[in-house]
Amino acid sequence: MKKEWVKWFLNYISDKKFVIENIAYYHIKRNYKYYNIKSTEVPFHKEFFDYLTEFTNIDDFVFDFYHIHKWNVGSFFSSHTDNRDNRKFAYVCELQESNCKTKLLVENKPVDESWFNVHTKHEVPKIKNGERISLTIFGKNKLGTRLL
Repeated sequence: MKKEWVKWFLNYISDKKFVIENIAYYHIKRNYKYYNIKSTEVPFHKEFFDYLTEFTNIDDFVFDFYHIHKWNVGSFFSSHTDNRDNRKFAYVCELQESNCKTKLLVENKPVDESWFNVHTKHEVPKIKNGERISLTIFGKNKLGTRLL
């Protein structure tokens, strides 16, 4: 992802109030904060969509929100898949690394930037030091397209 986009996201969220997410559902345990940015609020949305199309090699998807997650000390997301709604894939990019360098694990492999289909297991281990900030996009099927 372009550094200027990372900088824009970090600047944009600097004064925003994040929602605390620490409930368990579908047997998934989690603890983090999030803030959703409507795609219409992102000045480079079209350019980012083009980047995402090239990065994933998929062009028949849509998304309405940029999900920003803050992972503070003790934050985590247990191993899970995103096989719900009409989701096609998830794209995740680390915007700010934690001091302890805890990464998103996709099939047990640490990543800074990745996309994966809805059947792929992934998790964020407990943050031990610092704050990790990440961007998540859920690519959804366009009306009339099939799930992966």
